[in-house]
Formats: sequence, structure tokens, C-alpha cells
Amino acid sequence: LLRTADWQGQWIGRPLEGQEDSQPCPYLRHEFTAKGAIRRARIYATSRGLFELYLNGKRVGSDHFTPGWTDYCKRISYFVYEVAADLVPGQNVIGAILADGWFAGHLTWFHRRHLYGDQLSILLQIEIEYGDGRREIVATDPKWKTSLGPLLKSDCYNGETYDARLEMSGWNRPGFDDSHWQNAVVIASPKARIVAKRNLPVRKQEELAVVAQTEPL
Repeated sequence: LLRTADWQGQWIGRPLEGQEDSQPCPYLRHEFTAKGAIRRARIYATSRGLFELYLNGKRVGSDHFTPGWTDYCKRISYFVYEVAADLVPGQNVIGAILADGWFAGHLTWFHRRHLYGDQLSILLQIEIEYGDGRREIVATDPKWKTSLGPLLKSDCYNGETYDARLEMSGWNRPGFDDSHWQNAVVIASPKARIVAKRNLPVRKQEELAVVAQTEPL
């Protein structure tokens, strides 16, 4: 997507609820119908804050801390994912979790928050090409649904608070009952340029085995 006009999605998010500390992570989902056999499909996505995507219950990509840290007043990076193999004819669900990241989380030597803003938001569109040549775009808009979940806090430097009692089994799969979720709200578009990611993504490289587990007195 080389021009701003190529983006048909709208910036959407969950309304702020006045937290001074790290805010709970918004969960967003959208159920849509693929109308035939799929030849190609790509997701284009970015956010103010961090995003983690799911398609039909499967994590999209192997990146972490996406879309990364930029000067959000000047430029915001977007990612592209090939997802044709994960879409199916019929019902599909795209889901996202947002977090403070460098956009709204603690930052600088003075441990400030909201250096760039406080309203988390995501911009996303799926471009689908069917086997018969038809094309369709599924994009972020107010029809998406949003809720809070088990991630009560998530900060790059202060870690996360996760309450497993609030898990929502199947929230990122078709058929989930989201009738109690609210509609997402449209967030004003930034003045910053939306540009393709220019550097290598953050990915898991190694997992260290536990040496010991202790309980502090």
C-alpha cells in the first residue's frame, strides 16, 4: 500500500476508561464471510500501541512487539502477512489484542507515560482475491466488536498482569458469542505517514530451560 488512499480501513479502538496506570488490553474481533475459493490473501496492519493478530484462532506471523517503535508523530510502520492458507470459504474471524507499547506505555528516563498518546488503535485490512478473479477487502470499521479480557496490564518495561479467570475461550474463532461486546469506536487518523516496516522484526530466538523455582519468604 504505497499511498494513504490505498488504506480503506479506519483507525478503531476501545474508548478509554480513565486509567492513570497501564490500561487493560483491548480485544477486538470481526467475523466475515469469504465468498468462494481463495487464491491470494494478505493482511496489512499497524497500530498506535502494539498489536497481536489472530485469524481463525491461529496467531498471524511470528513477530513480537509489532509494529515497533517509531516517532509516532512522523511515521508509523505497517506489516504485511500472507494468509491465504489460513482463510476458508464461509465464516472467518480476524482478532487483535492491543497493548500500550512505546506509544502509550512507560518511557524515557523520567518514567513518563503517554509520550505519544493514550488512545490505543489499530488500522487493518485484508485483501482477498478469489479463484474466479473477484476481489474483496475486509477492513477495520465500527462494525468490529471490542471487549476487555485477561490482560489487565501490559507494559514493555513493567511487565504484564494476567488474570486467567477472565479468559475468553474461542474469542478469536468463528461462532463465539460476542453479543455482550461493544462496537469499536473510530479514532481520529494520525498526521504521521504510514510506511512499510523497514527493519527486521523482533522474533523469538531461544528459550532457556528453568534452572530452579523458588518461593520468596
